[in-house]
Amino acid sequence: MSEPFELLIPKKGKIELIRELPDALRSFHMPLYQAGGAVCDEASMIFQQVQADGFAIWRSNYLVNRTVTINGRASTPVVELCIAFKNHFVSSWDGVGQPTLRAMQLNFCYGPFVNNKATLIGGQQYETMDFHFELEMLQPYINVYDELKVFFDKVERKEATQLSTECMLTGKMKSALADILEFECRPAIYPRILRAKVEVFLALVFEALCTTKPPKKINITPALIEKAHQAKAIILGHMRERPTVAELAKLTFTNVLSIQAAFKRVFGETIDEYEQSLRLDYVKGLLLNTKHSLEHIAHETGYADHSSLSKFFRRHVGCSPGEYRKYGKKK
Repeated sequence: MSEPFELLIPKKGKIELIRELPDALRSFHMPLYQAGGAVCDEASMIFQQVQADGFAIWRSNYLVNRTVTINGRASTPVVELCIAFKNHFVSSWDGVGQPTLRAMQLNFCYGPFVNNKATLIGGQQYETMDFHFELEMLQPYINVYDELKVFFDKVERKEATQLSTECMLTGKMKSALADILEFECRPAIYPRILRAKVEVFLALVFEALCTTKPPKKINITPALIEKAHQAKAIILGHMRERPTVAELAKLTFTNVLSIQAAFKRVFGETIDEYEQSLRLDYVKGLLLNTKHSLEHIAHETGYADHSSLSKFFRRHVGCSPGEYRKYGKKK
């Protein structure tokens, strides 16, 4: 398996991963997928992976003897589309707070590292499918969907985040998934055809996840307008550690929907849009008016490193920070 990870049962320690497939789950092995398994007193598990250009697919099956909580850990960041096929999958990701995934429900999320916890009920069988994506694969979608732009701004800052937890698989999605799982061809061209089929599925998913719903009507009172100005002041005072919308709501003694609606009414843009434009202007000013390194500017503006800052800057300005610094001063 190409992505190292470990499984643990709290108070009992690691579960040994093995190349042999558990006898009870051998029938689930799919052609052309790398497969491995794990067996413990509580459950038998099979994990299958196929790697292609820009993404990897994981298919997991669990046959549970008795109720158990299992932790999965890995040090690598992951942009993941999770799907629960069979039975409710009670799982929580560190820093994300993902609720139970019901059968045939999906979730698109990012974690700067893997630290999840799943509770499996005795006597049940579970099936899940996860897609792990690289940025290159998703860039065309980021250019189209505003929700993904906001999502990946947080990814660049290495902030755990998710798009939605309420999306169920549609009939067309199920058909596209079946096409991904069931087709076979010669191994030499399998990854190429697989990517094309995954692209179709992704288009269906993002059309469902990125449909902005009309906000609930909120009465914007003078008191709420004052809260919006308070939120703006808090943002201006915390450029290095950007507060989330939930934190702004808490700090202004209101709620997420109210502070978002008030901010939009008063300043003509969402909190995310304002913070993004403010951060971008701040970066531009530092590039043109100081000799600070990109690493220093990234730290000053809340990005994990210069690479994250450069990706953000290029996407929104159309050139690298270095190019902007070089040619901007000549204007």
